[in-house]
Amino acid sequence: MSRQYTGRIGIGDGWYLVFDRPFVDDPVVGDDVLTFSNADLLVLPTVVPIPDHVTDAWVADWNAGAAARAVADGGADADLGPIQGQGWTGSLAAQSLPEGGETALRAYLGAPRATLHLTVRYRDPANEAAARALIAAVQHDAAGAAEMNRLIHRAAEGDGPGGR
Repeated sequence: MSRQYTGRIGIGDGWYLVFDRPFVDDPVVGDDVLTFSNADLLVLPTVVPIPDHVTDAWVADWNAGAAARAVADGGADADLGPIQGQGWTGSLAAQSLPEGGETALRAYLGAPRATLHLTVRYRDPANEAAARALIAAVQHDAAGAAEMNRLIHRAAEGDGPGGR
């Protein structure tokens, strides 16, 4: 069952999406994929676990170069350069998706002990600014990450209100 979200939405490991207008979650049956959409944008966040032996400096460096690597590997058409936001740094790439007539902005975000790969897709070029604004509004709270994960786990188990 879909729910509607507006405002700050915790998605795990201290990451928050911030929606300035309503989005609904679009559960993928049989898959553990989180998506949000409205009439203009499709948002696909992927929280990437960081192994204990990996340093925060390595995470920041990897995400800073991820857009360039995506272009080199054919996973994106253009490296749009470095980006940063509240509690994170990273890089941004763009890809044309000819099969659906869409464009995908792919953000590779790194924060202390956390990585978020965020794809925002849109059809109308006029929605590029909204897609970029959504990415720029992402927040990371390293101090609150463990509590967020606990709440999300409780919600998934049907035990409580969850982190959303």
